[in-house]
Amino acid sequence: MRDAEKAASLARLLEGLELDSADGRAGVMAILREIEAAAPGSVERMSASLQLRRLGLRTSVAH
Repeated sequence: MRDAEKAASLARLLEGLELDSADGRAGVMAILREIEAAAPGSVERMSASLQLRRLGLRTSVAH
């Protein structure tokens, strides 16, 4: 499955989740566990990036 297909599939999954309910939050946690299992460290990196953005800082990636 290509990255675009994976992103579209994930977007469809997220559309059906009610984040205000316990079931919805449990669904999000299950998705995050699957992402972390497939790409260790990715959830932590995304979280750090979001925190920096909230502080008004930009992240950069060295190539």
